Amino acid sequence: MAASPFVSSPFYPTGRQTQSHILREEAALPERLLALLWRNRTGRNLHTSDGRKLKVLYPGRPAPGHGPDFRDAILDLDGERLHGEVKLHRRPQDWQTHGHHKDPAYDSVVMHVVGQSSAEGQLKAPPLPTLVLTQDASPEGAPSLLLPSLQRLSNLSRDALAAALRRAGMAWYEQQVMNAHEALAARGVEQLLCAGILESLGYSENRAPFLALSETLPVALLRAAVRSHTPPERGPCIRSLLMTAAGWEEQGPVWANLMALPPISPDAWRTSGVRPFNHPRRRIEAAAVLLDRHLGNGLVPPWHLRVRKARRRCWRLSRSQTKGREEQHS
Repeated sequence: MAASPFVSSPFYPTGRQTQSHILREEAALPERLLALLWRNRTGRNLHTSDGRKLKVLYPGRPAPGHGPDFRDAILDLDGERLHGEVKLHRRPQDWQTHGHHKDPAYDSVVMHVVGQSSAEGQLKAPPLPTLVLTQDASPEGAPSLLLPSLQRLSNLSRDALAAALRRAGMAWYEQQVMNAHEALAARGVEQLLCAGILESLGYSENRAPFLALSETLPVALLRAAVRSHTPPERGPCIRSLLMTAAGWEEQGPVWANLMALPPISPDAWRTSGVRPFNHPRRRIEAAAVLLDRHLGNGLVPPWHLRVRKARRRCWRLSRSQTKGREEQHS
């Protein structure tokens, strides 16, 4: 997806932009804003560009990296249930411009969501149901993350624009805090920490399957599986279980005794275009080493102590720098 639409040059108000230029740019909404609008369409009655009735039962889960933008969406199109992926574009013709019609990673897309419709775009659009979204059609009571329209933002003074962006930033931050509290209550701090570590190991291309890996093999289940192993045996066992959960190794006797979810499909991992050192197999092996090192005493205590020590070091460094500046001015 694109970066924030409110700081990139086509949308940031300057003296060289005319009113008509701003209106044209606003017509083609950026993909980041399209994603917000798409999630807010859940449960609403809509119409595709060819007039068919559409109801979004589930917008899907965000899928960062290469491929569709939302996965496992559930839609009702003229009474027919659709289940698959959703791709967002600013314009219909971007599907062909970006080469998606030649990429098998997009074969499972069932809905094309765009921010602008045009005669040229329809000629180059994919043979898929297309939904045109505009910010003006956002539902009442939409989250405060949706800023005023770009046209109104362009008319604000610098101070008013900064205040609007600060409000949006605080709304985003408060939403993240709320999500974290809910996740802690539902999954516990250790499982949440493990999920965050695994997700970060996936970088942008494999974050989603690494996050699924943490759910397929929760840390409590992994600890119970290796409890009877000696320290030299524990590391290889953790690696084998992670590889099995990722769908890359056959299920052994230890896995058969676990009440775990089915392994992830190997097709979920993206390996093409990934640097050798970032290959998911290497990343899983790194995760096995990390878990082997800290699983026995728990993941939280060592990380918690390291964060506390880092805070103390930062505080002492800040105090020494402040004291040095005071001595220079004295």
